[in-house]
Amino acid sequence: MNYRLREEDGTFLRQKKKVQVAFALDCCDREVMGYTATAVGGIDGEMIRDLIANCVAF
Repeated sequence: MNYRLREEDGTFLRQKKKVQVAFALDCCDREVMGYTATAVGGIDGEMIRDLIANCVAF
């Protein structure tokens, strides 16, 4: 599969960059409840806490 990823400013990634993605799954309904991704730095604790908070409200 080939995906086109966008930067925060809306432009597409032109260079091959490593993208880190974290996601939360609802295994009962087999759907993604939420996700977060970054191509700059890494996924930190704040991003995971925001992901969890958004999924609890899901």
